[in-house]
Amino acid sequence: MIKEEFEKIIEVLENTDINNYEAYEELWNKEIALFSSNLEETVSFIENEISADQLSWFCEILESLVEKTKSERIISSVENAVKKYPEEEKKYNLQGTIRSAKILIENKSLL
Repeated sequence: MIKEEFEKIIEVLENTDINNYEAYEELWNKEIALFSSNLEETVSFIENEISADQLSWFCEILESLVEKTKSERIISSVENAVKKYPEEEKKYNLQGTIRSAKILIENKSLL
């Protein structure tokens, strides 16, 4: 279910004007709701099904998702997925996004 819903969201994102921030924000919120609704299914999707393109789109909401879920497993799963797709990491600096998500977790544990 997650994969199919995510593919629908990506299709809309790809056809949305990049200057339409409100539309992007609404779609990102849909992604966050989708992936935060079932963390086990999300981790399984990342570990077993996510494509290179999907990984790049997923990383756009990683920090917000981690902030909402406080899930270190999601970060770990994304780190492993990035190793599978080094070209995506080179194009989009996905490690930088992962570092930012880790900082969010670390800062929350300090409070």
